[in-house]
Amino acid sequence: MFQHQVDQPKINTTGIPGKDPLYGNCDSRFAFTIVPDSFAQSLLPPDLELAPQTYTPDGYHPLLLMFNDTWLHSNDNLSRIAAEYHLQLNLHYNEFIVMLPYVQFRDNSLNDQGPYCFLPVLYLDSILAVIGGRLFWEFNKEMARFDISPTTFNVEHELSGAPLFSATFTTRGIPVIDNSIANFNAIIPILRLPVIEYGNYGYVSSVYTVEYENLMITPVSMQLNNQSCPFLPPGESEVPSIEKIPMGCFAMNYNWTLTYIKFIKT
Repeated sequence: MFQHQVDQPKINTTGIPGKDPLYGNCDSRFAFTIVPDSFAQSLLPPDLELAPQTYTPDGYHPLLLMFNDTWLHSNDNLSRIAAEYHLQLNLHYNEFIVMLPYVQFRDNSLNDQGPYCFLPVLYLDSILAVIGGRLFWEFNKEMARFDISPTTFNVEHELSGAPLFSATFTTRGIPVIDNSIANFNAIIPILRLPVIEYGNYGYVSSVYTVEYENLMITPVSMQLNNQSCPFLPPGESEVPSIEKIPMGCFAMNYNWTLTYIKFIKT
């Protein structure tokens, strides 16, 4: 896992082209962590607050970390951006995403489609994906350096090379059908939350669909050392495998789609 392949993996595109502007494939490790409410709230823009949820004790909130090897299908917008900025059309890249599920607007009249999942940051090593994400989806995408092996995932500042964080993964079981693990079924509602972002357009929403149905997942555990990333809790932490708790860790290869944005609030 997480070693660039020579050939693009086969992607099930049945019914996808024309439906959503972006789609692709992702070889990912998911880590569901638990952080204090105060830290989670600090990641949000001023109009958003934490929403009720049942995954953590009072005073704490879930935080989802995704460590991705991503394939992105080409489309006319990406080709235009690549030509405009004289960029190589690199559609295979490393990506790290922080996802804060179960957030809502302080103004309840704006919560018709909520609760939402807010993405405080996405680190990538593809400038084209960074530009496209910022222009069309308001994602807070930042360039970074990646040093990845089958068991490690290290991310550094793009310019200085200073370490942001490092993660180590340990396999804790054989691949199994995802819905055979009760704890996986428990976190499915998190995977279905619409995304909310904030930027130059104001607040916008989109839907990032993880096509998880009847896929094989591998239980893994994670040790995380945050050296300087402001979007992660400080210091060292550990996440057990999903076989132990719903707020656990696993590896999964899946297809994904991303819808156009919907304007909510300027």
